[in-house]
Amino acid sequence: MRTKGIYLTLLAIILMGISSAVSKNVGGVDVNMNLIDTLRTGKWTLIHAMMAASLSVSVVLFLLIVVFVVTVGYEFSQKTYKNTLTSGVSRLTFVVEKFGIMLLTIFIMMLSYFVTVLIAGSIKGYPAGGSAGKVLQTLFTNTVSDAVAVAVVFAVATFVLALFKSIILASVMVPAWPIAISILAAETGWHWLKYVNFFVTVNDFAGGFLKWSQMAPYISVGIGIIIVAWLLTIVTLNHQEL
Repeated sequence: MRTKGIYLTLLAIILMGISSAVSKNVGGVDVNMNLIDTLRTGKWTLIHAMMAASLSVSVVLFLLIVVFVVTVGYEFSQKTYKNTLTSGVSRLTFVVEKFGIMLLTIFIMMLSYFVTVLIAGSIKGYPAGGSAGKVLQTLFTNTVSDAVAVAVVFAVATFVLALFKSIILASVMVPAWPIAISILAAETGWHWLKYVNFFVTVNDFAGGFLKWSQMAPYISVGIGIIIVAWLLTIVTLNHQEL
């Protein structure tokens, strides 16, 4: 709440949401080109605007690195967490609270992003594209699915940070994840990689190529990775001297 970087990041995300809705900018890492062509040539609705914003979430990820650095990065890399742990707070409590704050901040950022797109699209004069319930459902599902995708990457990056104490290595890992997975999937053709290619998953979900009924394995893998990364972070801290 007292860090300027958080507010500057929020401002940048809001501006990106406005740009996406008003200028009809569509793009990201490994997105469905057929969907992009449809969005670029078709008449936009509010639902289309939020769909396009979801395709750009891999770009938003670069901005959210600031959230990672502020919430956990600086404290781990500078080892200032020692002051908290020596005051009587357990490692488990420390990690859970840190992750909780990071998840809450990510959710607020993503919600602000899609609400901005919705408001900018309304001002622009886009029709709803469905009932009010459908628009709100799209807002909620896009926010949650994209926040989970970002949270998975940040959870793994936090473990890397706790293990190596390098904020540079951990920060590089954040944007490297979607790029590396996409390249590996294209080169190997391994079918199972789709379950860890989270940004493609949320793009396909936003575009209607995946339904809620098909999302269970993807969500399970994502939550599983988050939990494992958290546990590994706790174990790593427990085996390190203060």
